Amino acid sequence: MLLITVLVVFVGQYLADQWDQLEDYTLAINWPALIASQVALSAGLAILGVANGYVLRYMGHPLPWLDVCRIFFISNIAKYLPGSIWALPGRMFLYQRAGIPTAVSVVAVFWEVLWLLVTAAVTTLLGWRFLDYYLPTWVLIIGTIGGLLLLVAILAVVQSGNLQERVLKLPMPARARAALARRDLWLSLPQTLAVMGWFFVGWLVIGVSFSGMVYAVVPDFETIWWIELGGLYMGTWVVGFLVFFTPGGIGVRDVLIGLGISIILGDPLPAVIAILARITWTLAEVSNLLISVGLTLLINRGKSPDTEAA
Repeated sequence: MLLITVLVVFVGQYLADQWDQLEDYTLAINWPALIASQVALSAGLAILGVANGYVLRYMGHPLPWLDVCRIFFISNIAKYLPGSIWALPGRMFLYQRAGIPTAVSVVAVFWEVLWLLVTAAVTTLLGWRFLDYYLPTWVLIIGTIGGLLLLVAILAVVQSGNLQERVLKLPMPARARAALARRDLWLSLPQTLAVMGWFFVGWLVIGVSFSGMVYAVVPDFETIWWIELGGLYMGTWVVGFLVFFTPGGIGVRDVLIGLGISIILGDPLPAVIAILARITWTLAEVSNLLISVGLTLLINRGKSPDTEAA
């Protein structure tokens, strides 16, 4: 609880600083639309947590859904601490605290991150217009084809035991080889597709929430933006995640969102939307954390010895 309190206080100060930046702009905000988009964002993040829960279940070590989501949100908040590397090791540690074996916790987080990134990258294609504005079309086409071929190759390895044996012959650390040799740590193809499906649903909901946030501050909102802006948002998330040396992708995502929005909207809206996106994402993570922790405390309180004796 002390760690959670420190994280929430730290992030709360961060949110206050970001909101102060918005005071420099005069905004006409559609508050019902903004609140609805915030609820959708929180729901989308929760769906990503559910996808993680299916990874654990398919590996034979299920946890209660509330526990999985709580661990997901606690570890996500940790990425705002200096260093920005604590989220994934933190999730492994919390899985182990919940009774998941060490090897399973490490490999489970690997599968979670892999399919989280892959599905986000695929969803980025919805924002093709924004990509095409800054990158040559031939680069996008080659990158898309190459990415899809790589995805097919990964799924083939997941499906084929023979290909898994070939992977084990590649140069790698002994511990990694030992982990890959365990069949119980591999997901089957149907299980992988099911996990990817949950991640896709989560990202699509998150993409719509971002479009709704833009709708809340932009008077002349075009219908096609409901699709395109979601793709833009996913692309900025992927880049921000990969640039791991910035806490929570701060700065990188802001610049990319601003560049993308500037294609369709003039100043000061690109800067406003970038700041607002940063605030809403962080607020969704904090609120989901508090809700999951609060529900856990209520449930544990209901299971206390005094209650059972009564």
